[in-house]
Amino acid sequence: MLQKNEMSISQIATTLTYDPSNFTKFFKKFTGSTPKQYREQFLLRVFTPNTETVTN
Repeated sequence: MLQKNEMSISQIATTLTYDPSNFTKFFKKFTGSTPKQYREQFLLRVFTPNTETVTN
C-alpha cells in the first residue's frame, strides 16, 4: 500500500485498523523509518534513473 501513492498514510492506517499515530510508531519500530520516509525512499528508487555503468 505504501508503494502506491494512492492513499494517505492515515487512510492506510485506518484500513489496517490502526490509529494513524500508533501505525507510524509500529512501522518505525519494525522498519527503522516512518511510513512517509519509506514511501519517499521507495519512490526515489523507482523514479531515479540508474546511472551505474556496466563494463566488460
